[in-house]
Amino acid sequence: AIAAVRERTSSAGTDTSAQNAAKNFFHANFPNGYLGVNPPDPTVNLQTVNGAWVATVTASATSPTYFAKVLGFNSFNVGAHSEATKPALDMMLVLDCTGSLAPPYSPSTTFPRLKAAAIYFINQFQSASGGDRIGLVTFSNGVGNFSEGFIPIDKTSTRGFDRTAMTNAINNLSASGWTASAEAMRRAFAELNAIPTSLRSAHRVIVFFSDGAPNTIAGNFSAFSGAPNGDLPSGLSTRGFPNSFYSSLSRDNSLGAHSVSSLPQTMDYSYTGSYIDPKTSQSTPRYEALTQTISLQSYDNKRSLSTSIANNACNVNKAARNMLENIANTARSGSGNDAVTVMTLGLGSELYSLELDCPDYGADTPGNTEYGANILRRLANTKDPDPNYPSRYSVPVDTYNSSQPTGLFCWARTDNDLTPCFNAIANAILRLSK
Repeated sequence: AIAAVRERTSSAGTDTSAQNAAKNFFHANFPNGYLGVNPPDPTVNLQTVNGAWVATVTASATSPTYFAKVLGFNSFNVGAHSEATKPALDMMLVLDCTGSLAPPYSPSTTFPRLKAAAIYFINQFQSASGGDRIGLVTFSNGVGNFSEGFIPIDKTSTRGFDRTAMTNAINNLSASGWTASAEAMRRAFAELNAIPTSLRSAHRVIVFFSDGAPNTIAGNFSAFSGAPNGDLPSGLSTRGFPNSFYSSLSRDNSLGAHSVSSLPQTMDYSYTGSYIDPKTSQSTPRYEALTQTISLQSYDNKRSLSTSIANNACNVNKAARNMLENIANTARSGSGNDAVTVMTLGLGSELYSLELDCPDYGADTPGNTEYGANILRRLANTKDPDPNYPSRYSVPVDTYNSSQPTGLFCWARTDNDLTPCFNAIANAILRLSK
């Protein structure tokens, strides 16, 4: 039954191919002659119920008896019935498009293989009307607009997604910039929450890919007390993508000791540009007009920001990590069907090293919980060690929350492992079937 519902919800799935998949699995497990029986094909029925595919499989056979023959029973009928449901899916795919994915930091094959793996991944899901909803967010210094890889999720009862638009958007991506992961996670979560409550699917998922830990933050800042009007000191960028903000904080020694004991983060998106929604042909603002405050302090007190600007680069680095984990924690904390399951994929050896040597990050040694790989595990809320890496690196994540959905983290050692990792994530999502 699970084989049938998985096949039916694949990109090329039909009733016939799903029925054949169920029959193939049935006969593989119950071949002719087993226990003296030649079983007929099972009966496979498929239907949709409130946007979810349901497969019902029934089989029966006449089995010869052994000991019961002394009582006059030469055979008896055996029957089995099973039902599998794949609830409708609302999913946001979040892709890192930072400069580290391109030469000279990565082989020339890496980014093309990432795009091919991501396209393979979305092809595992049902795009037609009534199928799975999938949206796309890409990020580097900030998140991309519609022409740069942002595809909004369908928010109507029609459901489904535009596979061609998604494929084209992924194929057109380029790699550059820093790693502002938090804004991408926030945007993905906001898209899922923009679906009216009455139309949301039972399964809400964010699939998040990155090849490194967060190292910058995007938005408006009123971070330093004593600065004019509460803004940043003169010479620092006060809005937009904070490449210059990060560089200045890291390298400018003339700022003095501005207090940063309280760092409110206000994200203000009031972009006046627009994109054409491919489903409605209507002009729609690129981002929602939004002012939202996200704490730069860790929700679980994992990292504390310095109260002096002396460790400014570390403050930014910690804030970027805190914000990403804070948003993922909020997403997973929803009640009932509003909770979001987070699945994560990581690429490359840099996920097992420290990009920045902050005083309380600890030594750059195996098992460091500040490694990017362990941050990705925390996002997915999984306590399992990484099965793809030597045991000396595999430490349980110390912030696992059993009351929240448990996701999956998959690490791709090289770009050759990207498609298998995306396949593992797809399998995990499809196993959400009941």
